[in-house]
This record gives sequence, C-alpha cells and structure tokens, in this order.
Amino acid sequence: MKKINTLFIIIAMMTGSSLLYAQEQGDSRYLEGAVTEEQGKVVFSRNFNIPGMSKDEIMQRTETWMDGLMKQNKNNSRIVFKDADAGNIVGNADHYIVFSSSALSLDRTRMLYILTATAKPENLNLEISRIRYIYNEGGKEETYTAEEMITDEYALNKAHTKLSRGYAKWRRKTVDYVDSVFIGAVNMLKATTNDARNEQELRSNNQSTIVIANNEVAATPTTQQQPQPAVQPKPAEEVKAAEAVKPAEETKPVIVEAVATSAPVPEGYSEADVNALSSDLIVAGNGRLVIAIGTDIYNMTTLTANAGGSLGKQNEKAVVYTIFSAEQDVSALKKADSYSVRFYPNGAERPSVILECKSLPSQPTIEGMPQIFSGEVQRAFISK
Repeated sequence: MKKINTLFIIIAMMTGSSLLYAQEQGDSRYLEGAVTEEQGKVVFSRNFNIPGMSKDEIMQRTETWMDGLMKQNKNNSRIVFKDADAGNIVGNADHYIVFSSSALSLDRTRMLYILTATAKPENLNLEISRIRYIYNEGGKEETYTAEEMITDEYALNKAHTKLSRGYAKWRRKTVDYVDSVFIGAVNMLKATTNDARNEQELRSNNQSTIVIANNEVAATPTTQQQPQPAVQPKPAEEVKAAEAVKPAEETKPVIVEAVATSAPVPEGYSEADVNALSSDLIVAGNGRLVIAIGTDIYNMTTLTANAGGSLGKQNEKAVVYTIFSAEQDVSALKKADSYSVRFYPNGAERPSVILECKSLPSQPTIEGMPQIFSGEVQRAFISK
C-alpha cells in the first residue's frame, strides 16, 4: 500500500509539473506586449480597415453592435454619447468576467470600462480605456484599477518571462475579454461569412491594425452615368475670349483675419473659420483635451477631459464635446458661461488647436456614468 501511495504521489507531482509547464507555455500571448499603456494608463485599441464600406454604414453597424454589447450581463451599461458628424460613439460598460466557476463556488469580478469608437470612410478605430474592477472578496467589495492589476510592472516577473502569481488570472481574463470584444467587432464589420484568419491574427499577433478582407459590402447601386456628347474643341480665339470674361472662382478661405474688436490671436496661431473646422483636429486617443476656465493666466481653472471628446455639429453650428470620468470634479465647468478647449497631441508641449466656446445646456448625468459637456465654438485658433 505504501508503494502504491508513493507511486501515486510521484505521478501526481509529474502531472502537476506538466500542467504547470503547459500553462506557462500557453501564457506566451499574455506576456510583454499583451497589455498596452498610454501615458501610464492601460489602453487597448484596434484599428480596422474595411475597404469599400462607407462611414455611415460603419457608424450604423457599430452602434447596433455596441448597443448589444452594452446590454450584456444586464448591468448598468449603455451608449452615453454619439456624434454622427465626427463619427464617434462612446459606451460605458459594466460587465462580468469569470475567473473560475463550479457547483460550489463562483469567482468573478465586475469590469467597468469606456469603449470609444471612431468611424471614418473604410476605417474604424476601437479603444477600451479607464478599466477598473469591482471585486467581492470575503463579502466586501474592493475596487482596483487596471494599472495596479494587469500592467507589466505587477503582472509579470522581473524578466517578463512569466505571469506573477496573484495577478495572473486578472491579466489572462482581461486580455481574453478584450480579444472577444475586438473579434466581435471583426465579425460585425464583415458583410460575408466569418474570416477565421482575421480572428487568429488578432488573438496570436496582437496586431494594432486588422484588415477585414474579402468584404463584399451591399452598397446602394451607383447610378449608371449616361454617355455625354463629345465636346467639339473651340478655336483658340474663342477660348482666350471666354477666359478673359470668366469670373474668378469664389473660394471659402479657412484662415480668416481676426476682428479688430476681438481678443488678439495667440502668438504662433492662425484664426480659422469655425464653420470649416475638420473633425480630425481632435482625435480620441491621439492626445488630451484640456479645458481652461477664465482669461487670467494666473487665476485660471484647468481640467483634463479624461474620457476624451470630439468636434461635431449641432444645429449646423460647430460644437466641441468634452467627456469626463464619473469621479472628476467638474463643478467649475458647470458654472462657467464660457471656456476654451485645447487639444494637446501626444508628446506635444503646446496645443495644436484652441477653441473658445460658449457653454451649452448639458444633459443630467447618471451617477457613475461619464459626464459630457457641449460648447459652441465661437473662435478657433490653429497652430502654425
């Protein structure tokens, strides 16, 4: 009996070692590069190229897909912001991720995050940010951030060759969940049957850009152009005479002169026509939005829109939207009649665009949801 027990223990040890080795080998996709950071914050993003698909169709598909995603788990998740002109959709998600489950126990956590979609013709960018977890441990809820649970600093050993005990399950399950979201987006964007190759590329290579191949978009048929009658060439004399009397084409300049009675244009900037502003001036994930309240540089209140923002239109007027996380103190902005919005591209020490805004009425904010403010752009300054 003693020999049998000893043999059983040896076999169990060998089996356990084999399982541990297999798990470590399978953990390669969770190691360095699996969790990306921007300015010290965990941000997962994917860029999808969809040849032939219009911005409007991408927006429509994305909104339908995101609405369904937000309704998972029946928690307090929903789309909180949409700007069709800028191509932006923002959702606030509150989902469960399960670490382990059995008949006797359930180990899971709530994962809260912001999902930002930015659509352009033939392109969609998705970003998952502001991740935090609400974990029930011993009957008490604890809140953790992704920065303290799944980053390389905490979740990997010093050599970055293995997952650290205690953090491994958080990193594995978060990466798996994020992959499932992006794979759902791949399938949502396809007009044909699923392309497993794209899914495999996304899982194994952690690619930043995914091309949705063989996408046969069911677009509105283009009206067939009727053949135009051939134009007979005019004599040189007639051409010269026509050019002499033809008025110069009227163009709408983007850069305009500052009004004499207005505040001066900041040094190093040109004033731009607010009605001709491009939504590309502010791109979610490519920089930060800083709101400045007041004109005295020595007595000015500044706030950073942690959840980003965008440029759009409202009643045919240029509007800039700024989104703040639920825990940010925005009392000063709520009281302000006017303010300026400044976009700092990643790594830049000065803003690329300054927008002077008039406050617009904002919608009541649900507790725990992002806070969204709208400002009508009065003047715009673009860095030279």
